[in-house]
Amino acid sequence: MEFNGSNPVASVAARLCRSLHDHTPSWEDVACPECWETALIADKEAAAEAGLPEVCEADPDLVDEVAVERAVAGKAVELTVAEWQAAKLALMQRRQVGLCHARYLLSRTVTVVDALGSPLDPRLLGQVSGARSFSPARVVTLAARTRARRQASRREAFTAGLVPQAA
Repeated sequence: MEFNGSNPVASVAARLCRSLHDHTPSWEDVACPECWETALIADKEAAAEAGLPEVCEADPDLVDEVAVERAVAGKAVELTVAEWQAAKLALMQRRQVGLCHARYLLSRTVTVVDALGSPLDPRLLGQVSGARSFSPARVVTLAARTRARRQASRREAFTAGLVPQAA
């Protein structure tokens, strides 16, 4: 099993490493060895406790129905792109609202995350939830590039504010 974003435990390892070490994960550099080990041990223990197989494939299209129900009910929750799409459709069907209104209602309480648990920029969410299908690796890469561009522009604006302007 590879230690990259395709590993079923990758999102857990990435979230743990982000919270403990302030690490920004990428598809190839998900987490440090310490966080991988902690996540893998916890996964193995949970599987043994529940009587599940130790190894199972990651499914990017898997939808947590409980999370979708909570989002539709207006609760604050994190959703994957697939879950966000399911919640959007459920809102449109149940409340008889249009697409724009459903997006607005979800945007108030829902944080959409990529396969490694990093929040997606709303503009990027529009790209990845369209007609084209994106692999989880592509979504993570696009999100990382968007964050890097935003950080660079903030850094430039900050630096420009520190340099005295010529009169």
